[in-house]
Amino acid sequence: MLPNTHSVSTNNSSDSIKKLNTPLKAGVILISSIILAACGLDSSSTYYYPGAVSSENTGSNTDTGTDSNTDTGTDSNTDTGTDSNTDTGTDSNTDTGTDSNTDAGTDSNTDAGTDSNTGAGSDAQESEGSNPTPPQKADPESTKTGVQAINVDVVPLNKVFKVTTRDFTISDTSVVARADLASEDLLGKVPVTTSASGDGAAPGGNGFKLHNDSAEVEALGQKLPLEYASVYKDFDTVMRIGHINGKATFSGLDLPVDGVAVLGNATKVENMPTEGTASYIGDATYRDLGLGNSIEFGTSSFNVDFAGKSVSGKLSVAGGVDINATISGNKFSGSNTEGGFYGGNADFLGGIYQTDKGQGTYGAAKQ
Repeated sequence: MLPNTHSVSTNNSSDSIKKLNTPLKAGVILISSIILAACGLDSSSTYYYPGAVSSENTGSNTDTGTDSNTDTGTDSNTDTGTDSNTDTGTDSNTDTGTDSNTDAGTDSNTDAGTDSNTGAGSDAQESEGSNPTPPQKADPESTKTGVQAINVDVVPLNKVFKVTTRDFTISDTSVVARADLASEDLLGKVPVTTSASGDGAAPGGNGFKLHNDSAEVEALGQKLPLEYASVYKDFDTVMRIGHINGKATFSGLDLPVDGVAVLGNATKVENMPTEGTASYIGDATYRDLGLGNSIEFGTSSFNVDFAGKSVSGKLSVAGGVDINATISGNKFSGSNTEGGFYGGNADFLGGIYQTDKGQGTYGAAKQ
């Protein structure tokens, strides 16, 4: 009887365990579902399926229980991603986080940085490289040249000798006045000192200097004394403009002598610009012909079209004087003016002009 009783008891116990085990498993699943629902996860969540697959694949009740107890507290306070990092979410966080961070970071940083830096740098370098190279500094002609105009009023003969010429000798401090050309050799060439060290400022002149001196004029076998004043201005060391005004005495009569000149180291013809335009700004002078007249000082401005070979300017003296001339080589000439370009790269222009009553000079620097 004992064996039968034991056998029956064992069978009853087994049946009871099976009956209890079934509802317990159902209860655990139910509780887990409630917890997951409370965490905001459902069957459509990407975080839900990896966890469910992991629990079912391992068949571990411990993992399921850990998820329900540990993750519940952590999820509510910290982040639902903790579940994924600890257990089942490892795959989803690693995959999703890595993809989103790597892709987004790489795209935004690499693309934005590369485009902005590379593009800006390239544009800036191209812009700087496109700037035209300034002309190389050149040397002007070593021999000084220029143009002068002379008027000698021979009162006894009721005649005025005058000439405009580029044919004369020039040094740093003197010129040869071509009275011989003006008078058809009735008068001789006149060496004139135009400057000396220690010359003072000319009254009313903007940077002009004054040099007083004397010379002799040969006329019909006689030597006529000449007293004169040289008023001049230098532009750098390559150009000078000036007046020479005085009187020569003949048989007790004072003969007015008036002259203007521009001289210096001209721009070499091969270095003259052949295209483009340039503006020049500087000085101008004017003086009525005759004895006792003073020099008027003013300003000058010019526009030069090197391609069109033209010079146009305006002088503020003598009520306003217009200058219009045509360029030929390193010189220019017009109806009332003669001049040229000076310095290695046409750095200055200077010239002389005449009106019905007087004469003057101008000199200007390239801007």
